[in-house]
Amino acid sequence: MTSHARITKVVWALNTLGFIAYLVWLAGSHERILTEREGVIFLLPCVAFIFVFVCLRAASNRTAEDAEASKEESWNAARKH
Repeated sequence: MTSHARITKVVWALNTLGFIAYLVWLAGSHERILTEREGVIFLLPCVAFIFVFVCLRAASNRTAEDAEASKEESWNAARKH
């Protein structure tokens, strides 16, 4: 496993734990979040957590595409010889 993969997994785990902890705190500390106008402010940090998840998913898809492209290039190079 490369260091990039380890860092990605650590960031994924920390983001997941932080998101779950925030949702638990949110559910336990504010009863009327969805009925009050100011309640939306408490939901804004969820956007940051979701943004990190989307970025990590895009990075993993890009890595998979790069691996597939390099495999195809090496296969094509082997077929030429």
